[in-house]
Amino acid sequence: MSPIANFTATSVNAKVYRKAPANSFLMRGFLRGLFGYFSECYRQLTKIKLLTVSSRNLFLATFFIISAVFFFSCSITKIKTIEPVYTLTLDSISREINSIIITPEATLTGKEIRTNGRTTTEFIINLINTERLPESDNEQKKIGEDIAILIKNTLKNPNSFTDYKVFFTKRVVDGAMTKSSFVGYSYKSKHLKNYIQIVSVGDQFDSSTSKAIGKTIFSKNEPNIVSIFSYYNNVPGSPIKFNMYKETDSASILIMSENQGQILPGNNYVGIKIKTADVYNAKKLGFGKYMLEYLVSDTVAGSKHFSLQ
Repeated sequence: MSPIANFTATSVNAKVYRKAPANSFLMRGFLRGLFGYFSECYRQLTKIKLLTVSSRNLFLATFFIISAVFFFSCSITKIKTIEPVYTLTLDSISREINSIIITPEATLTGKEIRTNGRTTTEFIINLINTERLPESDNEQKKIGEDIAILIKNTLKNPNSFTDYKVFFTKRVVDGAMTKSSFVGYSYKSKHLKNYIQIVSVGDQFDSSTSKAIGKTIFSKNEPNIVSIFSYYNNVPGSPIKFNMYKETDSASILIMSENQGQILPGNNYVGIKIKTADVYNAKKLGFGKYMLEYLVSDTVAGSKHFSLQ
């Protein structure tokens, strides 16, 4: 560890005294000894009184210091459970959550937290043993944000909570012992959008979540490349466009562009299926990296990458 700082000791305002004569030195020593003797006698005579006064003053000073530290450093926190009011049934909310990520069990809890006069409200979403949870922190955080947006939009008063916390909990039961581990993400309510947009790519379509799943690295043996754009609570009637790019070291080249209709109310999706052989056999395409992109009202809603080898 490197030192924080290097210090060099120096004398400040130092004075040099002239050496005194030997006889002067002896006289001063005698007088100092005599003064010390009488001082010690006086101190012994008043010892009991001094101890009594000092003890009382020490107790008062210590009490004052401890009280001041306690007053200025101690924070008082009160937590109260809040029952959220939804516009949907819990079964419907469960289905909506599973349309984003498959979760066998979920708990939803509202809390009011008061600390030193400051009040915050938290909605805690605990998703237990989710399936196909990505390992990437960024992808987990995006799924957590989508879940928070979904729950916020199912509340009768979407502004009733200031913060949302989403936990992905892995729970394993081994006989009488239960082991749990989790990862969590926090979101400020004011930063959450009112809609959800999810782009997925794979070799098959999962009807339970309305997403493409499976591999993202394809060979000639795979028949299809599947891409799905899922959305929730977007503005109905907004146009959807699909673009496909071939990526090179210097640029992304647009090789396909198609209109995908318009946004419908509620939770819905559009998709496209591309034959893998068509990409391999197309001139100047073949193996390499590709990007799929969806736009809503000419604004990028999301993108995904895949590659052919």
